[in-house]
Amino acid sequence: MLIFGLSFLLPSKDGAISKATGAEVLKQPHPYSRVGLILVATGAGLISGLLANSGGFLLAPSYVQFLRQPIKRAFACSLAVSAALSVPGTIVHAWLGHISWPVAGFVALGSVPASYFGARLAIRTRTSRLQRWYGIALTALGVLFLFHV
Repeated sequence: MLIFGLSFLLPSKDGAISKATGAEVLKQPHPYSRVGLILVATGAGLISGLLANSGGFLLAPSYVQFLRQPIKRAFACSLAVSAALSVPGTIVHAWLGHISWPVAGFVALGSVPASYFGARLAIRTRTSRLQRWYGIALTALGVLFLFHV
């Protein structure tokens, strides 16, 4: 996560920072390799199952770094795949009795509306600024996890 975060904060290989608007970026075709797609899918699935998360912190940066997707498209694809990835894990953990439904319900009540407003903010934010914020968040989380703070 730390490496992904730093990769969003450091200049790209060509040294340019995109000034294109979100709509312009989403209209541009972004080719990706089938091997890259398979590696991202396999890695996200394995880590999702192993760590019992929907892969969001792994998927979005993987889409950007390995599949060369624009960040807003990467976020959207990550959400769609995370929803699908959450189903098998949720079924297994529910069957095992690991889910605290009151806690999950209360967190969902607060996080679903907040997610809506966050998505609206992301849509309105310039791509370069959103990428910088995302890099800062991933880097901070990476440092926290690395040092167990």
